[in-house]
Amino acid sequence: MRSTLRAKLFLSHFAAILMVSGSVGTYFYFSARDTVLKGLQGRLSNSAALVGCSLDARGLDSIVSPQQVTDPVYLDYLSRLRKLRATNPDIAYLYIMRRVGDKVYFVVDSDSTEEQALPGTVYEDVVPTLLEGFEHTSVDDQVYSDQWGTFLSGYAPLIHGDGRYLVGMDMRADEVKHKFQRIDIAGMVSLGFSVMLALLFSDYLSRRLNRPVEQLTESIEAMGYGHTPAPVRVRADGEMRRLVDAYNDMAKRLVESQTEVEHTRQSLELRVKERTRELGEANARLRELVVTHHTAALNHAREARTDDLTGLYNRRAMLRMLKRLDEEGRRQGDAAYTLVLIDVDIFKEVNDTHGHAAGDAVLREFSRRLRAVLRGQDRLARWGGDEFLAVLTATPFAEAMAIAERLRASLADEPIVTPAGPLTITLSIGVAHAHPGEDVEACLQRADKRLYAAKQAGRNRVEPQGEDVEG
Repeated sequence: MRSTLRAKLFLSHFAAILMVSGSVGTYFYFSARDTVLKGLQGRLSNSAALVGCSLDARGLDSIVSPQQVTDPVYLDYLSRLRKLRATNPDIAYLYIMRRVGDKVYFVVDSDSTEEQALPGTVYEDVVPTLLEGFEHTSVDDQVYSDQWGTFLSGYAPLIHGDGRYLVGMDMRADEVKHKFQRIDIAGMVSLGFSVMLALLFSDYLSRRLNRPVEQLTESIEAMGYGHTPAPVRVRADGEMRRLVDAYNDMAKRLVESQTEVEHTRQSLELRVKERTRELGEANARLRELVVTHHTAALNHAREARTDDLTGLYNRRAMLRMLKRLDEEGRRQGDAAYTLVLIDVDIFKEVNDTHGHAAGDAVLREFSRRLRAVLRGQDRLARWGGDEFLAVLTATPFAEAMAIAERLRASLADEPIVTPAGPLTITLSIGVAHAHPGEDVEACLQRADKRLYAAKQAGRNRVEPQGEDVEG
């Protein structure tokens, strides 16, 4: 979407004003934060250095384990640290640390709570400023907040520490945090005011510069909507004056030819209406023909792949599907499907005893129940007469057996209502899982053998016998 001239003028002025005011505001914002932080760092550095100069590291070498918390030397240093901490309410914690190789250990911690670090405790969160504190005074470069509050830490070496001992000081920085928050609020207010001022001033300038263009545009748009062209009178100079003159000249010529154009338009409208009517009639006939052919093609395709009685896939459609599964299995090296061959037990007696209407009702209800048990990814076909074939894709053999059992139970547990009355129907089922490299015909033959075995074993059962039991 192209932006208008007014939008471009507005955005250019807005960007320029916002850039200037934003740059000034950003400078003062970061200067204020830096001044507050450096003030606290200076206080902390002086305090840490003063404490470091008041502590002698000689005698600390003997304090190495938590068992020495009762040692007089440890208790003396602990008492001195706590007294020093009590002299300044801003000091949260004082502690002495020892460096041994790459490791840093607590020696004495002034914390009086259960979270006090005991002698010999390894300090995990070693930062560069802490390591510098073994050689000279150093201070963290930012304020850290945690569940105990907001702190800034400083470090200083001890007298006679030889680069192995330092005193650490965590100073409360809550006031600094509050100052930062006030600076942030002031910065946001200043930014908001700058944006508002930039919006108002940019809008004023863009309106003033764009007013002649808008007047000319409105006149051209009115002419485009069919209004009688009228001359435009605006104050303009240079290129804008030339544009206005060209428009007025065009408007004059359009008025002179208006009568001729109107006559031509009416003539064309009559011709278009007649042609549109003819095309509409032709399109209606064509749509009717397309719908008829499409419906016939759909019916033919459906009849070619479905069984008339049950609405399931017929044998031909299922064979095409099995062929695709076989080809996919050969490409992938693993035929991930299971065949479930189903036969309605003693179906001939149903037809002979109760009539073909009852037999058809059994097959229809049987098909409905099978579809209800199978998953959306599975396929079911009437394989022939009273035989049905289900294809379970991406299904382990144990799960396929469970599905086959549910298929059997769906018929055996509830009679089927037929015109001859309710009939209890049972199923014999053979299950075969396709082996890698095995073609469909071989798998079908194994399923058929297991179906035969199920019938020989007394019907109304799922027969998994064979090499698929362990699959």
